[in-house]
Amino acid sequence: MPAELFTESWAQAWANVLNSSAEYRAAASEWHGSICFKLKLRDPQRERSIFLDLEEGQCLAARVATEQDFREASFVLSARERVWKRLVERRSDPLVVLLTGLIRFERGKLKDFAGHGKAAQELMRAAQRIDHSS
Repeated sequence: MPAELFTESWAQAWANVLNSSAEYRAAASEWHGSICFKLKLRDPQRERSIFLDLEEGQCLAARVATEQDFREASFVLSARERVWKRLVERRSDPLVVLLTGLIRFERGKLKDFAGHGKAAQELMRAAQRIDHSS
């Protein structure tokens, strides 16, 4: 059964794909930090967010983001649902989406994130391998 985007089951599926990916492990071997991903909707009460704790090529935790996660995350990235969907469905280029501001950095800076470009690329490739259809 497909996982709905940015839910607990989707976060767990992402962690499973990351932790089984030799490509991600190699690319993110020097990554230290966590990321909150926020899916913005027209109704703010229905917005969804997930948290990934990433350390040296492993996903140590993946869950629906808490207020504490937002306070402590190295990066908080937000975008509308259609932007995230297009990314995970491989219909948008992650670099173009970042550079055009369709994904907003609520915490952290693009230049710091870009310093881990290969890791970020493999992070997105892992998300694209999740069964996200609905």
